[in-house]
Amino acid sequence: MFKDCVLLKSIDLSKFKTNEVNLMSRMLYNCSSLTSLNLLNFVTKEVTSMEQMFEGCTNLEFLEISNFEGDNLYSINNIFKDCKKLKSLDLSNLSNPSLKMMSNAFFGCEFINSINMPNLKTNLVKNMGNIFNGCKKLVSLDLDNFNTEEATDMSGMFQCCSSLESLKINNFDTSSVTKMENMFNSCSNLNTLNISSFNTQNCNNFNLLCNKV
Repeated sequence: MFKDCVLLKSIDLSKFKTNEVNLMSRMLYNCSSLTSLNLLNFVTKEVTSMEQMFEGCTNLEFLEISNFEGDNLYSINNIFKDCKKLKSLDLSNLSNPSLKMMSNAFFGCEFINSINMPNLKTNLVKNMGNIFNGCKKLVSLDLDNFNTEEATDMSGMFQCCSSLESLKINNFDTSSVTKMENMFNSCSNLNTLNISSFNTQNCNNFNLLCNKV
């Protein structure tokens, strides 16, 4: 809808009625001049895809989407990719039993230091590649609520999270994972990591798994 509106600095979407909308993919893709956005009025119960919804919003510092729901949400691939200035995200209301795709979700969110997503359902997700890749300001991340039993790709998942000191992945089920290359690459501040639960029987790529850790 607003894809590639690169000069758009502000937008008021408070009158938008989204009750019956099922696709929000690329809605604000590459709106690189936007700095703040409030979408509290958005109803997202029927939405199936939010792929690349905010991708390329490189100057976005504030995003209010704490009301977002995901009853029918199937994909959030690249949803916040390269939102370089975004500092925090509240996804606490997002419970998505149908979610299957979330690769690159927070890729390149260089300044983000807080992601709240306690109710995120990941039990059907196969590709978790590069989800947090490049989140250089994240200090701690608790993913003990993640169900990874269907995941096959975790490559680059935490790559270049160079400030990360605490990472909770104690409940990760990796028995179906085939790709783990670069998973923890360049996590240079990570002092301890509990991966005792990892089952790597099907993994065929460990390249640079823990390089520079």
